[in-house]
Amino acid sequence: MVGLDDDPDLDTVEIEEGESLEDIKAKLKPKKAAISPEMLDTANSYDDKVAIIRMIVGEESGRVANVFKSMMNADREPS
Repeated sequence: MVGLDDDPDLDTVEIEEGESLEDIKAKLKPKKAAISPEMLDTANSYDDKVAIIRMIVGEESGRVANVFKSMMNADREPS
């Protein structure tokens, strides 16, 4: 176990036998902050909301595309 005492913001990293450098780097890589739907509610201006939507599209473009596809298919189908 390797402790990084000189930097209190970093957690302790466990290094297992046979683990590659790439595996260790993956453990140290910071996790992305999730964008919550509440962020749209708390955004005050139109520009803030557009910025949040752009962040969502940048992180989950495939999911956003599927939402638009399903919305367009729902409009094409007769009720």
